[in-house]
Amino acid sequence: MTTSLNNAQLELLKLFAADLSDAELEDLRRVLIDFRYRRLQQAIDQLNPSQEDIEMWGKGHDRTPYRSQDASNQSDS
Repeated sequence: MTTSLNNAQLELLKLFAADLSDAELEDLRRVLIDFRYRRLQQAIDQLNPSQEDIEMWGKGHDRTPYRSQDASNQSDS
């Protein structure tokens, strides 16, 4: 299976082709985490959910139901 890198991954590889010290690597992690946090916060702010919405999301079980492997094996026999 071949997996290609997305544009952000390629850019980061080019930008950090040289080794970083442990301190620099930790700084980079913090910058990336902060970037991701700000993007998520912007998305939440655009949704403008009520407190009730947030509580419902926390209690929700919106997973896709999948047939178990056992059930599919039994139907094949």
